[in-house]
Amino acid sequence: MGFQRVMGAVCAAVVTALGAAGPSGARPVVVELFTSQGCNACPPADALLGELAARDDVIALALHVDYWDYLGWRDVFGSAANTRRQRSYLRTLGGRTVFTPQLVIDGALALPGARRADVLDEIAIARATPHAAAVALERDPDGMVIRVDGEAQDNPARVLFFVFEPPHVVTPTRGENVGRPLVYHNAVRFWMTLGWWRGGEQVWRAPAPEDARGVAALVQRRDGVIIGAAQRLMNGAAPAVSEVSGAAISAP
Repeated sequence: MGFQRVMGAVCAAVVTALGAAGPSGARPVVVELFTSQGCNACPPADALLGELAARDDVIALALHVDYWDYLGWRDVFGSAANTRRQRSYLRTLGGRTVFTPQLVIDGALALPGARRADVLDEIAIARATPHAAAVALERDPDGMVIRVDGEAQDNPARVLFFVFEPPHVVTPTRGENVGRPLVYHNAVRFWMTLGWWRGGEQVWRAPAPEDARGVAALVQRRDGVIIGAAQRLMNGAAPAVSEVSGAAISAP
């Protein structure tokens, strides 16, 4: 598949997703996709996340893991931190092992990432459940301001901050997807814990990277359930798709 065909597929996916966008003003549903460029079952799930990333009622985050790197291709977006986050869901949601592609909705439900009909149904169900925390992301000259407000909680919840990439095309030269131009949307560049929310209004600050597609803030209980979320795109224009080069690694 040539780069022009990949670009056409991206445009078609965006148009489809915009047509399926949820109601304006609906509370956002957080969709985390654990994926890898070294996994040949992941491209359909990556494409689905691209559709979800165009919806205004979904915060779509692609968390690339690093445990497929042993096949000879190092995922250019992969990180051990993302793998640890997926393993934390294994503890809170149950299961025998981590796998890709895995999709987690609002930290409360996990399912295979390529089951499009099931994913869309579960997003609709999640959207009907109100969030306990109201989250606002504002920008000022010094960066991002994250405000969280709501009723007092019995237990504190973590406030997390994510920075995610614009769309990129990556063509692995090793591994299970060798030679395939693959489009990745909203790949998480980094994420961190800002602090703990215990109810009422609290405020945190975070950087605002100009070259990112956007940022997101999540409020997550100890049991993994996300009770508040917001995202902010860094500009209003549709992001351009760029090519990213990676590097093969020596096979073990």
